[in-house]
Amino acid sequence: MKAKRLLILFCFILILSSCKYSKEEDTLPVIIMKEAKNDEEHYILYTDGENIILKNINEDSETVVKKCLESIKQVLVLPEIDINSDLPDPEDMTVYKEITPYTYEMSLESSAKHILALKKDGWSIIAEYANYLYRDIYMQKDKRYMRIIVLENKIKIFDNIGGGVPSPWLYINEK
Repeated sequence: MKAKRLLILFCFILILSSCKYSKEEDTLPVIIMKEAKNDEEHYILYTDGENIILKNINEDSETVVKKCLESIKQVLVLPEIDINSDLPDPEDMTVYKEITPYTYEMSLESSAKHILALKKDGWSIIAEYANYLYRDIYMQKDKRYMRIIVLENKIKIFDNIGGGVPSPWLYINEK
């Protein structure tokens, strides 16, 4: 009889210990839907699964924009590339298949390598805008400006463009 009571007590303790509250289990995954940044501004539009939230990174403030009632797609993310990996010559685009003028067939990894090669060549990112379809990157080297649009299997490169960049605030609020 004593063994039976000990067994019941042991089972009861096991049940209670597996039902403890965990804050981590209740947090919903955050999905970044849009991002826009330049030297002065940085915004992200994300969802926590219940709401769509606009976050001003510089001011560390958040505003709930609306309830999340639609299907959400995560922002296009470039893979991390080892800085010591073999990088292409950023000036030589002949190694890539040109689909249309300024547009080349290129994987996300190759696009990330190309951007890293440009950075190693002295280019710096001055603005970046992204959603689930593309990343729009503005780069500068001395007084020269370049715009790169990275899509899932393509890259568009526009060299020697004007120096202005779109407003991150207007981009993030664009419908």
